Amino acid sequence: MGKLQFIQDTVTRLDDLYALAKDQAKSGSATNKKGKQKSKGNDDSHSISEGPPPVFPMTQSATLEDGSIVNKRVKPLTYSLMSWLKNYMGLPDSIDISDDENHAQLEISLDDDYEFKCYFNTDEIAGIIGFYIYHFDDLVPEEKVAEIKELILSKNIEHVTGQVQLIASSTSAQAVRYYHGVCVKGIASEDPDYCGEFQISPQLYQNMFEQGLEIMNSFVQELKEALE
Repeated sequence: MGKLQFIQDTVTRLDDLYALAKDQAKSGSATNKKGKQKSKGNDDSHSISEGPPPVFPMTQSATLEDGSIVNKRVKPLTYSLMSWLKNYMGLPDSIDISDDENHAQLEISLDDDYEFKCYFNTDEIAGIIGFYIYHFDDLVPEEKVAEIKELILSKNIEHVTGQVQLIASSTSAQAVRYYHGVCVKGIASEDPDYCGEFQISPQLYQNMFEQGLEIMNSFVQELKEALE
């Protein structure tokens, strides 16, 4: 597929640690909703307190519905996203990687204070990480759009990171989403074998995730009051 659509620390490690990690990582596996999906090269026993896991080559193997197996390399930004998903969130690999291996998307459904659909998107070429949170339970009717736009503008001025937006929905009403993008081009390792010392810390994803949820939980409460 092409670029995925959506509605949709620096770490230093000794060379022998990388070699050890590569040997230990062969057993890592996970399953996602599209079929059996295995990530080779990730040690699931790694502790968060040890810091980000070492960087080493990783491939994702997915078994398709017809039984065929597709192997894809996991590039630096997606590697860090996968590390965050497994080591910080304790969830299995459910990341969709494009056929050209340059784009990836992760979808997470949350029932926090409110129900959200969250998406992380990575663009390995542009070095862009995008985080989206969608809220569909409180759609904004046409007659309320101007009022809610004013509310969004006043709240976005207060936000240090990201912004709340109105987007089209399947009806004439509009839905609310949060977006935060960051460019890390030139920061993530560009080593095609991904065995250097330099990677994006998974903590970046954790920070974006926590800040986005805090902003959206607060905004949705005010949105509900405005729509009454």
